[in-house]
Amino acid sequence: MTGSTGMIVAVGGKLRGHIDVAFDPSIIAPHLRFRLGGREVDIVNGTPTWNVEAATDAERPVGEWNTLDLYVVGDRAVHVVNGVPVAEVRDLATIDADGVRRPLTHGKIQLQSEGAETWFRHITVEPIRTLPRIVEASAQ
Repeated sequence: MTGSTGMIVAVGGKLRGHIDVAFDPSIIAPHLRFRLGGREVDIVNGTPTWNVEAATDAERPVGEWNTLDLYVVGDRAVHVVNGVPVAEVRDLATIDADGVRRPLTHGKIQLQSEGAETWFRHITVEPIRTLPRIVEASAQ
């Protein structure tokens, strides 16, 4: 979806993650946007917290390539679009058969397109030890 690159989406019923949000009526339901220091929610597929929009639209104009960086260390992830950190999720976990929350520290990375054609190129996977720090832009 144009303008939504970097959003956090819970895929499957057994995935969880904590993310700080603010209510934003200008975006689609559930109207949640990543916001540093916002209200903490647990993303859960099939609930009012199933997705959280990126903090800002950092995409390039339609027709130009975007650079996406996904940093994952342990049970935390940071999404960066064209050099701009746009979302952070922590306490990533799966829910086991007994309903116990287990830290999600390894597995697959999913690249997806929602309702539109998408191309990927120059995909690189490399080990890292630290996450980039997200800081709130100062008011101008």
